[in-house]
Amino acid sequence: MKTTPIMEQYASIKKEYADYILCFRLGDFYEVFYDDAITISKTLGLMLTKRGDALMSGFPYHSSDLHLQNLLKLGHKIAICEQIEKPNEKQGSRPLKRAVTQILTPGTLVADEHLTPKNNFLATIHKVDTEMLAYAVCDVSTGEFFTSLIAINEIETLFVLWNPRETFINDELITLKSVWNVTQAYTCQPLPSIKFDFNTNRRYLEELYKTAFLSTIEDFSNAEISAAGVCAAYVAYTQKNAEVILKPPKRLLADTKMHMEAFTIKNLEIFSTIQGKEEGSLYHLLNNTHTPMGSRMLHNWLSMPLLCQKQLNERFKIIEFLQNEIVLLKSIEEHLKKITDFERALNRINCCKHLSKDLWIILINLNNSQAIINLLKNIPLPIELEEIKNFELTSLINSLQNSIDSNRLLTKIAKGYNEDIERCIQSQAEIHTQVDTLQQEYRDNLKLPYLKIKLHSSFGFCIEVSKAHAKNMDFTFSKIQELNSVVRFSSSELQRMTQKLYAAREEISSVESQIFEAVNKNDKLQKELGKFEKKTIKITGIKEFNPKIKQTQRSASAAHTLSAPDLFKKQPTNSEYSQSRNASDT
Repeated sequence: MKTTPIMEQYASIKKEYADYILCFRLGDFYEVFYDDAITISKTLGLMLTKRGDALMSGFPYHSSDLHLQNLLKLGHKIAICEQIEKPNEKQGSRPLKRAVTQILTPGTLVADEHLTPKNNFLATIHKVDTEMLAYAVCDVSTGEFFTSLIAINEIETLFVLWNPRETFINDELITLKSVWNVTQAYTCQPLPSIKFDFNTNRRYLEELYKTAFLSTIEDFSNAEISAAGVCAAYVAYTQKNAEVILKPPKRLLADTKMHMEAFTIKNLEIFSTIQGKEEGSLYHLLNNTHTPMGSRMLHNWLSMPLLCQKQLNERFKIIEFLQNEIVLLKSIEEHLKKITDFERALNRINCCKHLSKDLWIILINLNNSQAIINLLKNIPLPIELEEIKNFELTSLINSLQNSIDSNRLLTKIAKGYNEDIERCIQSQAEIHTQVDTLQQEYRDNLKLPYLKIKLHSSFGFCIEVSKAHAKNMDFTFSKIQELNSVVRFSSSELQRMTQKLYAAREEISSVESQIFEAVNKNDKLQKELGKFEKKTIKITGIKEFNPKIKQTQRSASAAHTLSAPDLFKKQPTNSEYSQSRNASDT
């Protein structure tokens, strides 16, 4: 069977990404072929057609986010294949060069539209011996990276605690009955044992983190290093980026945190009720946090309660301080409500997956963080909070202020900062003016005064008329959608306008990427952003020391409102502390 050069190119790329749905960019569409086309046609409800003998389906690239999000929710892995060269005279009849520029998998997402405020973990599991296994978990969106050891017969605890969206497991473990039974309930992908080779993964981590990892390497077991290496290598593969986007791995120490088995976590309804719902769980009851970072922090605290008496006492002191400073706490809360997910915005900048809104997010958070610092500067604080007084974010705010304008709609880059962006914005304004002129022409020629041209997320510019007036549309217009009350049409002029509009938008994105690349290479600014992240995590954590338990019914006739500071204000004695540790070991 004879194939075209385009289909030969597709087959060559698909061979390398056989386990992924390959979205192949052709003009303004992502096209999907063969079995992948059947999958997305059924999953997304899209039309299944043919290109020659090849089954085919697809969707417009400018409305791809929703389609990709739906595929990811169902656990599919996606490879995005883009044109990597522009048309030129020397090209001849050969197809434009294409390559996979982005891989999307459920456990390695960084874009906000694909995520919830909760952590999005990827896990790798490796065998230590006949009784123990090692695991690594990371959240690519925040950069968090942890390793630990766990008994093989407690493997379900790993899934209940971390709830990984994607898990890779050493195939030697699958042969064990206790592991096999658990992996049938959770989505796990076996990997050959050779992938977990200790020497290979140690070298990879040493090259990736250099001194940041070498100084702590003795803290990890060989099996943990193997699991962490596989985890980090998979992240690098999916992000198509050589930059380090995960923080150096941290080992979770068993003697500082309470270990709870899956059975205990489920039956105490810590994260979900017996019916599997979050509402009604302890986490839901306590979660009055105001920031995504705070909700993730609370989840982490409940996953692994502290066993260190010194750290517990530090928390109690902060709780007591905030309980006695209600006015201050209310003021802090007002600023925390304005703080968005800066942790993920910073990580997107680090891994070059950012948008102009990410610097805008950081600037908003900088201003609100500085406002909280100012509230704390002139009052006596417990020693645990004293260092916050020394935080100073003004210089970083000033360095970003001149380049960002939060009031702009098409970009957050300040007016006049870049000539190419201004030219593209002017071009878009001219296109909208031309569309308005075209709308009036269509109204006059077709005698339809209520005809409207709208910009649709899937179709681009299209005409909308009522069903009663649809019969007045002549053969030069093609019907693209019929709804209960309106019918949508397109025309060659509107298609050209749509192409020009999205070309201008793409150019803005390209220029923004160049600007952000300069940010990434600005060592001084990166150092300041790194300091800001550590400072703001401490600042947003202040409120999370004071969660409030909502009103609860103790009987049909009496309701009691409880406050967490009241519940935990009494600090444990040494004997009580010892009893709690002993209880955690039984």
